[in-house]
Amino acid sequence: VSNNTGLTFLSCSVNQLTALDVSNNTLLEHFSTQNNNITSLDVSNNTALIEFRCDVNQLTYLNMRNGVTDQLTLFNATNNSLDCIEVNAEDVDYATTNWTNENGNIDDGVIFGGSCSPPDIVNIQLDDDPGDGEELDITVEISDENDIDVVTLYYQQGCSEYTSVIMSGSVNSYTGTIPGSAVTLNGLLYFIVARNTLGYSSTSDIFCIDVRFNSGSLTTGSLTSSAYPSGLPMDKWRLLSIPAVLDDSSVSQVIGDELGTQDDNVWRLFEYNEGTGLFNDNPGQFTPGDSYWLYQRVGNNLSLSAPAGQTGNMCGTNLTIKPGWNLIGSPYSFSLPLVLDPVQFYGPIAYGVEADEWSRVISEMDPWNGYAVYNRTSNDLNISLDPTGCDTVPLARTLDKEEGWLITLQAWGNEYQDRFNTIGALSGAHDQLDWHDNPEIRAPERFVSLFFKIPDEEQEHLFTSDIRALDGKLKIWDTHIRSTAMGSGVTLSWHPDQALPAGLSVQLLDLNTRTVVDMVSSDYLVLGHLDTRYDRQLKIIAGDPASVFLAVDDILSQVPEELFIQGNYPNPFNPITTIRFGLPEPRRVNLTIVNMLGQEVVDLLNGWKSIGHHEIRWQSLDNQGVPVASGVYFAVLRDGISIDVRKMILLK
Repeated sequence: VSNNTGLTFLSCSVNQLTALDVSNNTLLEHFSTQNNNITSLDVSNNTALIEFRCDVNQLTYLNMRNGVTDQLTLFNATNNSLDCIEVNAEDVDYATTNWTNENGNIDDGVIFGGSCSPPDIVNIQLDDDPGDGEELDITVEISDENDIDVVTLYYQQGCSEYTSVIMSGSVNSYTGTIPGSAVTLNGLLYFIVARNTLGYSSTSDIFCIDVRFNSGSLTTGSLTSSAYPSGLPMDKWRLLSIPAVLDDSSVSQVIGDELGTQDDNVWRLFEYNEGTGLFNDNPGQFTPGDSYWLYQRVGNNLSLSAPAGQTGNMCGTNLTIKPGWNLIGSPYSFSLPLVLDPVQFYGPIAYGVEADEWSRVISEMDPWNGYAVYNRTSNDLNISLDPTGCDTVPLARTLDKEEGWLITLQAWGNEYQDRFNTIGALSGAHDQLDWHDNPEIRAPERFVSLFFKIPDEEQEHLFTSDIRALDGKLKIWDTHIRSTAMGSGVTLSWHPDQALPAGLSVQLLDLNTRTVVDMVSSDYLVLGHLDTRYDRQLKIIAGDPASVFLAVDDILSQVPEELFIQGNYPNPFNPITTIRFGLPEPRRVNLTIVNMLGQEVVDLLNGWKSIGHHEIRWQSLDNQGVPVASGVYFAVLRDGISIDVRKMILLK
């Protein structure tokens, strides 16, 4: 009816109207629209109204800022969903007194106000770059047609509880003070809540403050949640990250004072290159969000002290996680939750938390510590370290428990250990690689590592957990234990993490000693000293007892009784042949090719090989890489005690 500007009487009651525009009908005196489905109505331009009915609708908004008060002889807005009705500020008292629920004008609880909207927080100002311990004033401007009841400042140091301060002021400008005791290296988050006299509130966004600090303020011992509160141990590899953004992040400035000039005999620093999977020795800079391997022989419980800088970005830090392993750290001086999707990631895991070993997956990152995260996908993925979400971070993701069984294996050395390794069969797992299978990672130089080999078409993967399909078929795990810690005796133990089904047989076969252990009735095997030159090889076989017995017998029958060359294939050949040989135990062997005169043509192998069957290719080249002539040659295998020889024919 916007074109019917001469209307003085309009009744459209008892319809199914959901909207009605009467803004142009300024001459209306009698207006009735009850019994409809209207949700919002504006009569602010209808200043001639004498009678107005809008009862029995679905109104959630009603604007009566038309200046009409005592001239309105009939007014009914009952049976709606209103909390508040807007009138001119000078008419609030009149409306509140005369238009009441008792008089049949409004529903119980409805109020009148100059605005039915919450206050508008329009401008926030604070001192730039506050320093550690400095008092901080925050000023806010608030716009509201109603009176302001209270304005509250809420502030929080990193991942702690919020503290509230009532802000003082008037004429829409209010100021609150954060005491210097709360302005620390942990940074600040704050937001403001303004409430008017009608009870409507507005909450601002969360704002972030990075706090500056002086040189020497940030140390490994100064933070309550530091990973190294007593300092770094001597003669140990540890992961290290810098829990801040420093003005000068050069390695010499950050750790040079404590460690001195770089000397490999005194200290070493490794940076992991996610692109190549290799370590860069002694990098020149620390990067926020990355972690580094540090080894030092300066002193035990060595404390580190950082130069000047500021809190990491309190609004959040994004990290790019490349496919494969990544070494990350937190640029914050407080513990920060981090929960990753286990289908896409393995980790984060830490090293040296309780012993010289890798941890289970953790859900909180501590300052100064470093963490390893594995990206299972083939694409770069982003993760966010978000101090603003500390209260909303979910607990570590839990998946529905799958039917099946699990066994955790632990390799214990005198000093180094590897305790979190898992085999088993679950209803949601596959025999092929999937997210149940977690990759193995090792610390530099010295370690004890238990791992499983999972061959595929392209390469041999090493894993710390290998979970198979729950299909009732025989399962065999190719298990290895490697120790680079000289003189370390190792014990292997195990326990069920998820109960084994009745009738399941699980046998452990130590190939080096031909020992067979029932893993259901026993829970450990003393391996003794492990040679650092080769792996200790084991097989774990699970299934029905008869199938397991036959599998164990078959595996043992294939272990060579003595050193021998099985032969080469093809033979005759041109120009490539594969030589197969077997060893009854790990040995240092030498495999050479000689001609008819007994002269050495090429040295193919000279080193340690593990127990079992091996093969090596010869491409008909001599030690200088020159192709040899057609003729008869001999493959000669020696181990210092025995020798075996096989004839080969090269035909071109």
